[in-house]
Amino acid sequence: MPECDVLEALLERNGVVVLDGGFSGELEKVTGRPLDRELWTAAALIDSRNAVVEVHRRFCEAGANVATTATYQASFEGFAKKGLSEEQARVLFKKSVALAREAGAAVVAGSLGPYAAMLADGSEYQPAYVGEENIPMLKGWHQKRLDALVAGEPDWLAFETIPCASEGRAIAAALQEANYPPAWLTFCCKSGTELASGELLTEAVSHALQADQKYCIRAIGFNCVAPEHAASLICCVRKALDSLPKDRTLHIVAYPNAGKQWNSTSAQWVNGTGATVAAFQRQAAELYDLGARLIGGCCQVTPAMIAGIADSLKLSSNQARKNAC
Repeated sequence: MPECDVLEALLERNGVVVLDGGFSGELEKVTGRPLDRELWTAAALIDSRNAVVEVHRRFCEAGANVATTATYQASFEGFAKKGLSEEQARVLFKKSVALAREAGAAVVAGSLGPYAAMLADGSEYQPAYVGEENIPMLKGWHQKRLDALVAGEPDWLAFETIPCASEGRAIAAALQEANYPPAWLTFCCKSGTELASGELLTEAVSHALQADQKYCIRAIGFNCVAPEHAASLICCVRKALDSLPKDRTLHIVAYPNAGKQWNSTSAQWVNGTGATVAAFQRQAAELYDLGARLIGGCCQVTPAMIAGIADSLKLSSNQARKNAC
């Protein structure tokens, strides 16, 4: 595990950290073919390593400080369906970190999507496994992938698109089992206050952090939400963080999608034209002003949009520093 927390060092120096964007959309552009339904971007770890490096490189050159690995939908179950053994799957988890580093990323965050992603049926947006009775199963499932990915020595862990409060608690419980890298935890939300499950984001954040007795989760927020919900969701996160013990400080992380909706039947993003670079620039500044410090984009967010975010956040951070003098 890396000894120096490079993400915290960047945050201390720059006042904000720029995350990357929608890996899946950019990967389709690079390879010229649709993504695998079972493994999503993780299938490229098997046979398209140069394409994975190229996508990471595009976001890094656009101004992203963090590269999230191509393991969002990676699972032992998914790799097994491709005929790979558990040992071969573990090699691919480790390989994902190396490919992100090869692209020149300042920080590598190991991406770990929800149990819903393994189901490959769009359950991130309509979860069917809500309930405390599922926490032991979810903890064990996450623990196995977590251990495999940590073997590659990422700088941070990124638990993304979590659709229900019980899964957030299960992840927090899994993180208590060993000395893992710092983690961020982001929930998938369907409105300005609710998770995809219909539970309140404020309560989900509180419950996850209560289960995190070792303070492994260092940033918390949301991802893959419609841009119009982002400002309200930050207010929900801040409300939850207001009740934290005084000795605990967390960063708020926010990376909305480009504004379309996922159709699980066609496996496509539909409806709407999507956000523009200018709109993402404006929103990045707003999210910064509201308190987010890890900011980027999710599905359908391009390198050009990340470049716009990076420019906007540089101005916002510089202005904040001037005002503090």
